[in-house]
Amino acid sequence: LVLDDADYVQGQFFFLIDPTQIDRYPHVDAQELDKASAPPSIAPGDEPIQLYRFEDDPVFRQQVEGFIQADAVADGPGGQVRESGWFRNLQEGVDFYVHPSGLWIALRQPLSREEMLAVTYVTAVGDTIGDYNPEFIYNQGGRPELRLLKASGANHQPGRPTWDLEMHQVYRVSGSPDVEPSSVELSVSLGELSAGRTFKRRPSGEDITFLRLVGLDEEAPIDRLDPSFLYSAEEDVFQDQPPVQGTFVVFPTLRPFVEPPPVPSLGLDETVTGAILGDDANDRIYFEEDPFERENAGRFRLTLSYRIRSEGLISSFSLGAFGIRDGSERVFLGDRVLTRGTDYDIDYDVGQVQLLEPEILFASAPDASIRATWEQRSLFQITPTQVFGLRTHSDLGSRGGIDLLGLYQAERTVANRSVLGTEPG
Repeated sequence: LVLDDADYVQGQFFFLIDPTQIDRYPHVDAQELDKASAPPSIAPGDEPIQLYRFEDDPVFRQQVEGFIQADAVADGPGGQVRESGWFRNLQEGVDFYVHPSGLWIALRQPLSREEMLAVTYVTAVGDTIGDYNPEFIYNQGGRPELRLLKASGANHQPGRPTWDLEMHQVYRVSGSPDVEPSSVELSVSLGELSAGRTFKRRPSGEDITFLRLVGLDEEAPIDRLDPSFLYSAEEDVFQDQPPVQGTFVVFPTLRPFVEPPPVPSLGLDETVTGAILGDDANDRIYFEEDPFERENAGRFRLTLSYRIRSEGLISSFSLGAFGIRDGSERVFLGDRVLTRGTDYDIDYDVGQVQLLEPEILFASAPDASIRATWEQRSLFQITPTQVFGLRTHSDLGSRGGIDLLGLYQAERTVANRSVLGTEPG
């Protein structure tokens, strides 16, 4: 698997508090956080976190049970963002995972560009962030206010209040939960691995690999990813189907390719590591406002390899993709096409396939391979789009003919108020 530094996971991992208030900011190792890593005045307490999702699907939103109409607000150095709409309550352990520190969450299904996320909780000192139990306020005829974690579209950009609440240091290794952690190998190179550089020169004249410079190889005697920087929800959630599927690399700093962390084993503080990275730092993937420019500003390459472990017969596997289009999949065992509901079930949201009777399936073909094809819904389509086409032909006798081809495309916005410069055409 080859990723750009701009290919960090989008719309899935979020801080519940301002990360600048977390110890050792910006060099925050999210997996090592605990309840004491942030002031109790803002850190969530023992009461359950209530999370709400605004989904980019307006059909019958008001009539679906679990939706409330609310305002969601975020304040920050970039001003205030206020969003309004119909929000759906998410269930902890089903729709999202809360880290034991209570300081960040991971969603089962990532948010699309226009979707929003909001939260309300009670702090460790008893204060409320947002209106706790907002359903009660809504059912009494009121309009509750929530804390906005992700705004919609152009409101969720660098410099805006919600941008830094989303984690940009998480990279997906695989959608499968069965990755063998000790088998994951990672090389970080400037450009393609085959021709790019994998190290920088230290002031002392010695070389340091990018893997160590960005904090992923602190103590290993050889150049190899430390497995402690891999994250899989299965390690923390003891249930058959954890809310977050897959394996991820989580950097121990929030913006590794522009603000590398200290490397204590080499006696390098953050000032020195930043100077070593120097002009190779890629700030555009974190601070460029134009989403197209930001997502295509990759400079570093992350080259990953790994093994998938299985015990006994394979009973489930991941397609490695989110948002599978309903009914579009075709699953084969050898040359045989399997039937959904009889031979297998599929979770379209996370792309997980469950074989219903693997013993019977493999009894007749123990060496057969499993193949799958599918269509994927776009998670980040900016606006609904319509495309029409027309083709016609008219013969001109022995002299040939005339062909006419016409295409028409129209887009519309899902927002009530378009932002100047981002309206569709």
